Amino acid sequence: MSIMSRVRHSAGSAVRAYDQVRLAPDRVSELERRVGELETVVERLDRDLDESRRLNLRAAELLDIVQSEIVARA
Repeated sequence: MSIMSRVRHSAGSAVRAYDQVRLAPDRVSELERRVGELETVVERLDRDLDESRRLNLRAAELLDIVQSEIVARA
C-alpha cells in the first residue's frame, strides 16, 4: 500500500470517527486544513523517497563500474 493510500485510508477513518463524535464545526475545519497540509507533506516525501531510490540505484551502478575497472587493471 503506497503512502498516499495509507493517508487516504487514515483520512477516511478520521471522517468516520467524526461522524461518530460530532466535533464542533470550527474544530472540524481546522482538522481538515491540517489533514490537507499533511497530505501535501506526504506527497512531497513520497517524491523525495522515489528520487532517493533512483539516486541510490545510480550510485550502485557507478560503484559496479568502478569495481570492474579496478579488477580489470589489477
